[in-house]
Amino acid sequence: MKKLPLIIFTALLFSACNNSTQDNIYDVDTSVQAPIEEFIKREIACVELETTAESMIGSIQSIEYDKDNIYIKSYNAESILRFDRHTGKFINSIGRKGRGPNEYTHFLDFTIGDGKAYVLSSKKIYVYDIDGKFQQTIDTANERFYNLTLCDDGKIWLASNTRNKSLYEYHLLNPKTGEIEVKMCEFPEYAGLSVSGTTPFIHKEGKDYLVARLWDQTIYRLSDDSYEPYLTIDFHRPNSITAEQRKSLSPAIVNELMEKDDYFYYYAGIKQNNHKIIVIADIKYRHENKCSCMVKIDNKSGKAKYTQLTFTKSEKLPYLKNCWFGYAGRVIDNMVVGFAYAHHINQTERFKHLKDDDNPVLFFYELNME
Repeated sequence: MKKLPLIIFTALLFSACNNSTQDNIYDVDTSVQAPIEEFIKREIACVELETTAESMIGSIQSIEYDKDNIYIKSYNAESILRFDRHTGKFINSIGRKGRGPNEYTHFLDFTIGDGKAYVLSSKKIYVYDIDGKFQQTIDTANERFYNLTLCDDGKIWLASNTRNKSLYEYHLLNPKTGEIEVKMCEFPEYAGLSVSGTTPFIHKEGKDYLVARLWDQTIYRLSDDSYEPYLTIDFHRPNSITAEQRKSLSPAIVNELMEKDDYFYYYAGIKQNNHKIIVIADIKYRHENKCSCMVKIDNKSGKAKYTQLTFTKSEKLPYLKNCWFGYAGRVIDNMVVGFAYAHHINQTERFKHLKDDDNPVLFFYELNME
C-alpha cells in the first residue's frame, strides 16, 4: 500500500535543486545486463487472481496490497477490485463510477491505509472501508489532481499537473479540515516535464517523500520546506538524450521525442539497505513495448548494474517471458510485485494449467540487497 514504513537513509548527500551540479548521478549502460540473481533473491509467493463476471481486470494500471489483500485498478475501471492475497479469490469491489449518491465521475487513482480506500476523482476524494461501504467525501479545494499518497499522520500528498490553477506540483491535504496546508514546487517554465498521469510517489522517508516525474530521470526528495535532487540515473540508449538535456526542453520537443525515440519513462520503486540501492523503472523502446528494469547501485563505489525484467530470459525465472513491475513497483518490506498474464508465462509444468489469456498472475519477490 502507499502508506509506507519509515526507513532512514544516511549514505547519500543531497544538493539543493537550484544548484547547477549534482554529485549523485549514476550512468547506466543498458546494453550490458547483469544476471537477475543480482536483483531478485527468491520468489516469495505466486498468486493467480480469480476472474469472474464481477472481477474482469483487463489491463492492470495500479496494484496495492497489505498483509491480507490485493487491490487492483485497471484501465477504464469503475471500481477497485479486492482479492485475497493468499488465494487470489475475488472478495469485493470498492466504489463505483456514476452520478448517484456516493459515486464518482472519474477514477484517477487510489490508495489504501488504515482499513480504508481513498479514491481520487476530479476535484474530490471518496473514502470507503475495504468492504466497500461509503465513509465520506473530501473536497480538494477546487483543485485538480492525478495522484495521491497517504501519510503516516493521515494527511494526503496530492500530485497535480499543469492544468491545476495554483501551478504547484504537490499539495498536502488535511482530510479533517479539507484544507491544503502545504504547496510544493512551482511548475517549471518547461511544464511538459511535470507530473501527468503516473504515480509520482515512490517511497516514504520519515517526514519526506521521494518523488518522480514523468520522463525526468531524477528522483527528488520532497518535504514541507524543501525540494531537492535525491539521485539521477542516466539511462544510455542509442536514441535517447542525457538526463541533463531533458531539463531544458520545451513540451513540444518532449512530445516529439516520446513519439519516435528511446526514452526513460518513469521510476516505480526504490529500496536502500546499507550502501546498496535498487531502483525499479520503466523504459520505452522505439521498436518495442515498454520495458521494466532494475538498477542496482553501490553507493560506495558509484558503480551501477542493470537488468531488464521484460523481453529477456532468466534461468532463475524460466517461466517468465514477460513481466511488468512498473505499476506495481513500490517496495514494501524488501518485497516487490510483478504481474503477467497467462500468455506471457512460459508453459512449464508449473503453469501448464493456465488457459485464459487474460488471467493475471502476481509474483512477489524478495529483493537481493547484498
